[in-house]
Amino acid sequence: MAGPELFELFRQRATQAGARVERLPGPREACIYICRLAGERKLAPVLVAGGPLLGEMQLVPALSGLGVEVLVEAGEHVPRAALGVTEADLGIAETGSLYQDATPLLLRLASMLPPVHVAVLPTDRIVGTLEEALPYMMARNQPPAYAALITGPSRTADIERVLTIGVHGPAELHILCIDQPQAAQRAASE
Repeated sequence: MAGPELFELFRQRATQAGARVERLPGPREACIYICRLAGERKLAPVLVAGGPLLGEMQLVPALSGLGVEVLVEAGEHVPRAALGVTEADLGIAETGSLYQDATPLLLRLASMLPPVHVAVLPTDRIVGTLEEALPYMMARNQPPAYAALITGPSRTADIERVLTIGVHGPAELHILCIDQPQAAQRAASE
């Protein structure tokens, strides 16, 4: 399975787990989506855990330009974050999960603390199975200090076996799959 079929399986499984999945052509559209989400729902401050794709998106200047408070480092204000934005390393189609090397503290905080989490994922980094993801996870010849597999919003049923969303983490997960990051677009046009 490859290409569009792999993305559709990922979208289907992630949606079944409670995530909202959007497929966007490039970083600009992802930036617009996040700015609109933060602005319309008054989700501030926004905790942004950097990454190359988030840098290409110019998200921090865009949010700041709209007057939205942005946090980019761990500190005493992090618990106030209403929206966390991270870059996922891989998508796993069979479960609709995201994989993140969550070794940096800010990445863990941004993906687990705010009530709304937006994860940005290049569409070409979706693999079929967890087994296919393992070589990527072990690329440095050792596993990361912290790794996260994120499947839908936070959920628990440990109180009277009643499913509750958002108790131990984000109540909402938005996954923005980007077809062509700008660097790839530039390389394709040269």
